[in-house]
Amino acid sequence: MEKLEKFQLLAACGLITAGIIVSSIIFALRMPTGESITVTGSASKIVKSDNAKLSFMLETRAKTQKEAYKTIQSYHPEINKYLTSKGIDKKDIDIKPINGYYNYRNSNGYNTNEVLDYSANQYIDVSSKDVEKIKEISTDMQTLTDKGI
Repeated sequence: MEKLEKFQLLAACGLITAGIIVSSIIFALRMPTGESITVTGSASKIVKSDNAKLSFMLETRAKTQKEAYKTIQSYHPEINKYLTSKGIDKKDIDIKPINGYYNYRNSNGYNTNEVLDYSANQYIDVSSKDVEKIKEISTDMQTLTDKGI
């Protein structure tokens, strides 16, 4: 009887092992070959930009809209002179439209209908393939501020 139990146990283990092997083969045959890629890991690379853009804003306040616009426009010759002296081509200077709004007198934390003055601003974009030149201009903008711009 003892031999019969050992035989039955060995037969059961053999069937289980055979089942695992057969199911592994079937599973492996059904897996698509060469249709999937698995990648893990990471990489990094330091790159140097080949184009730079500097944006800055001119801003003023005046008693009237006309005065504010004139003030903004009066800055243009000096800005163009400064940028071209730094080697920027005029075609790389993009002067955006002037934006403006009225400022109202404030009374007890509330705006009144009384116009106090007018604010105007204008963005200017400068583009160049010379990244170092744009960096130099961006750190030297104080030159324009010193001239009242």
